[in-house]
Amino acid sequence: MAAGLKAMHILFMSLMVGVPCVLVFHWGLATLSSKLDNTSARLLAAQHFAFGLLLFAVYSIQVLPLGDARAIALYGIGSLGLVITALGVHLFLRVLGYMRQLPKGVGLLVSYVWLLPGVQVATTHRSTFNATVFARTPLWTQPHYSGAFHSAMWGAVVLTSCIALAMVVAQARTQDPAQRGLVGGLLWGVVALDAAELLGGALLPHRPPAWLPPYPYLAGFLLWLVAVRLAVRRYRFLPYSLQQYHHLLALTPAATLLIDGSGRVVDCNPAAAALLGSLSGSLAGAVAEGPDAALAWYRAQFARQAPIRGWELALRGTREAGHPSAPCWVVAEGDYVTAEGSRYCILVLHDVTAEKQQHAELTHQASHDQLTGLPNWAAFHRRLAEATGRGPNRLDAFAVAIVDLDNFKHINDTWGHPVGNQVLMELAQRLAAPRRGGDMVSRLGGDEFGLLLDGVADPITAEAAARRLLSDLAAPVTLAPGTTVVPTVSAGFCIYPHQRQDRESLIRAADIAMYAAKRAGKNRAYVFQEAWAHDALAFADISSATAGEP
Repeated sequence: MAAGLKAMHILFMSLMVGVPCVLVFHWGLATLSSKLDNTSARLLAAQHFAFGLLLFAVYSIQVLPLGDARAIALYGIGSLGLVITALGVHLFLRVLGYMRQLPKGVGLLVSYVWLLPGVQVATTHRSTFNATVFARTPLWTQPHYSGAFHSAMWGAVVLTSCIALAMVVAQARTQDPAQRGLVGGLLWGVVALDAAELLGGALLPHRPPAWLPPYPYLAGFLLWLVAVRLAVRRYRFLPYSLQQYHHLLALTPAATLLIDGSGRVVDCNPAAAALLGSLSGSLAGAVAEGPDAALAWYRAQFARQAPIRGWELALRGTREAGHPSAPCWVVAEGDYVTAEGSRYCILVLHDVTAEKQQHAELTHQASHDQLTGLPNWAAFHRRLAEATGRGPNRLDAFAVAIVDLDNFKHINDTWGHPVGNQVLMELAQRLAAPRRGGDMVSRLGGDEFGLLLDGVADPITAEAAARRLLSDLAAPVTLAPGTTVVPTVSAGFCIYPHQRQDRESLIRAADIAMYAAKRAGKNRAYVFQEAWAHDALAFADISSATAGEP
């Protein structure tokens, strides 16, 4: 009869304590095998194993002789309880981000400095954190809870309450929805543990009722591990390590960077290294145009955890023979990940340099003359529209000049169009060579050029500019050995805002002055005079010369 009761008791305790013990060990192994190189995973697995051993110690007290209970409680429950607490403090410091904020080594010191003296105290016969007196009841071996045990449990309640408060603060501060959900999911497990330590530990009577299971506060640890298990599956409580992200980046064909919140490039894949060469370690160091503005914009996006979409950047590109290459244009797309308790941005770079160059070439062709490379008629009119659109202002004075090559038909008929093109290109170079930053020279079409001369505010200054113009163009053009041609031009000037104040009338007045120079014998430059505006012959010349122009 006694043997049967003993067997029933062992079976009952196996179901009550052994099943949770096996389950906890299984969770620990699953966590460790899936994230072997992650510190948080190792801490969590160690906590699972320590709690499993603690449950095994509780089971051993129930099935072994009563005389062994004291030693098992001292070494198997008291010591393991301290180990679980130390592992929990370390884990919480990592999960809540305090490990990164504390000076190096301080987090580990806070977690474990008290562990060895605590175990020493817990295992002495004179002072212990656990029960040392046990009694048999019909259901189980029941400990009598001493004053030292109650003091230890009150300390555990205070510590767990502080952790719960820290989690509430961390949840309120975080801007990442996933991190907020993670902390919230773990919080209810901590609250359950705190309640169990209070009701099933600190408030227990010295001699508990016979029906109460031994060490009822351990149910709180089990609920905490359930909360962690749910967090692992739902919120990726154990994120990828940096080494795992390194392997993933290496497999990605697109150029990809891993960047922290400050803009430091933590890692990059071979495609990014081929595109950018050796990085300086900072995103700003890789940006060729506006690095400070780019870094400030990135940090603002990171602070808000806002996805990066269509971010266009000019990067420094690779270096050849010690010389930097032309900027490399990319469009960046980015989002955020967690690795080893820290947030990072994964930035994928799409090289659009070829498209950018093609667009720039097409834009240049649309606004520049193909033969001379000068801005064309459309670009000249846009520039005049901008200059006159601000309204009359003496400080913005300039002159418009229309320059026409004399006897160009004779040059083409005598030497052919290739020679005529050579003369036009030489003339374009001479017109553009001495110009200042605010000036503009363009080819309006055929043998006609347009000039915008900044700072020419009155007829005297315009006449001086006209004399320099004729002097610059007076040198002969060598067509072939022994063959030269001396080009001459006729030019007309009009002054803004002294004489005209809108684009059309400026060009018209300069054209009138140019035709006045041609009628006067060519190879000369005139400044527009108001009397010419009523000259019927001038109007006739202009009408025939500009027919069909918009």
